[in-house]
Amino acid sequence: MFNQDMSHHKACFELLPNEILIEFFQYFDAQELFQAFYKLNIRFNTLIQSFHHLKLVFYLNKMITNIINNNDIYTLRVDSGINVNLTQFSNIRHLKLEWPSNQELQQLCSNVLPYLEQLNLVYIGNVLTNTFLSSKFSYLDIFPTNNGLMCLPSLHILKIRFINLSIYQTILSLCPNLYYFQLSIFTSEEFLSNIPIHDNLKRLVIHVGDVIWPWNDNLFNTYLSCVPNLEQLNIHRLFYISRITESFLNYDWFASIISTHLRILHRFHFYLRCFPPKNLTEYDTEKFLNQIKKKFIESHQDQYQSRLIIQHS
Repeated sequence: MFNQDMSHHKACFELLPNEILIEFFQYFDAQELFQAFYKLNIRFNTLIQSFHHLKLVFYLNKMITNIINNNDIYTLRVDSGINVNLTQFSNIRHLKLEWPSNQELQQLCSNVLPYLEQLNLVYIGNVLTNTFLSSKFSYLDIFPTNNGLMCLPSLHILKIRFINLSIYQTILSLCPNLYYFQLSIFTSEEFLSNIPIHDNLKRLVIHVGDVIWPWNDNLFNTYLSCVPNLEQLNIHRLFYISRITESFLNYDWFASIISTHLRILHRFHFYLRCFPPKNLTEYDTEKFLNQIKKKFIESHQDQYQSRLIIQHS
């Protein structure tokens, strides 16, 4: 009886029109889709092979040993410990590399990925390790430039972890149509000057990894002077309230930098993650944070949409 019911459901499923099957298949990871339905019959084979118009997601992890060679994958996510040949996925639009190898980084070019629109590099080599070992490590040793050949003109969205100004400059020059850029930095690095203007960047998100005080905002003049058409800026910073000084209450919250470099900015959000001290009462902490909020509002004077978001840790 059970086998008869299963055969009946299978027959009903195969009778569904292509439009419904296509809608149903979009909920599958591409690897699961091929493993479950490919080679079942001629109709399914033909249907799956025609998926160039679908947004298929393919997730590579250590549990997968059979890597398909399919040019119809729309989104590719590669787990750490996987070294994939990106030439197998030349038509992808979205790519996330958890811990990219040097080989994968070298393949980030328009010759291999001509249609890539969104790129997320979670970790790059030993950047995080080297950060804590030396303040003068070179990102250029692990981030490829290919003598200018690493150009991604179709890339619109880039998310990357810790980089320095040299890599920032390289990325802007090789990704001329970049619209959204999310990155993390340390403010102790040396400055560069005369970074060429990038006209198309509209949204920039910067996470600052250090908690030193006083804050070194001179570095941001360089980061922002080359993106004059920026419309939205988000800054994420950390702060230990125990390091409170009178100078903190005079901080201008990027107001002078914005007025100098970002004349058409529409929205500015400052995310401040605070670590409360043990020697202050909750009342005193709240009083200090209210002073900060008041100063922030006074600094920006409704010239654009601005917001201070205080997050407690």
